[in-house]
Amino acid sequence: LQDTWTLVLGQDQNGLATAAWSQIQVSGRSPSARAGHALAPAGGGRVQLFGGGNFDWARMDARAETFLMRSILPVSDIHWEYDATLQIWTQLLSAGGQQPSARSFAGFTNGKDKRSGLMFLFGGVDGNGNALQDVWEYDLNSETWTELTSVLTGRPPTPRFGMGFVCDDYGDLYILGGMAAAGGQIDLYKVPLPSYAADVPQT
Repeated sequence: LQDTWTLVLGQDQNGLATAAWSQIQVSGRSPSARAGHALAPAGGGRVQLFGGGNFDWARMDARAETFLMRSILPVSDIHWEYDATLQIWTQLLSAGGQQPSARSFAGFTNGKDKRSGLMFLFGGVDGNGNALQDVWEYDLNSETWTELTSVLTGRPPTPRFGMGFVCDDYGDLYILGGMAAAGGQIDLYKVPLPSYAADVPQT
């Protein structure tokens, strides 16, 4: 499917929680139909979407792959932003030319505190059913992607997809669980992001 919906949370006159779904009639283009995509808030009433794909049912029927999440063909329009005020989708292309490869079931989150203004991407599964372990940073201001994999220290998580990936209130990133070649994972990792100027004490 490729429809867009919003869930509005609120309170009634008695102070009880309310929630209401409504479908958005999007003006202009919108992301192609997909499953296994990731959404994350980007500030200012915007939401970003990354990745996703369509299941290769012929491959499943032929039993070339018996695990559904590893039999998905990534879409080519991988990165979009939705503006809730204007109710429009905009496809994003990296201003620097470099960007992550197409994938599904990746971790995608917005940065907070000293990482505000940034989006982060981890792992996922490619069109050949291979789990990934690369880490990327997207700068909302310059609209550019930077791969961080080579500058991170320590023992990285195994390649995986379908994991939890969050940024805490202090700007630190965490990876939890997911599916790897050895099966389901129950480990927890903190991503050793490079230090920025805001991290260095001024003398």
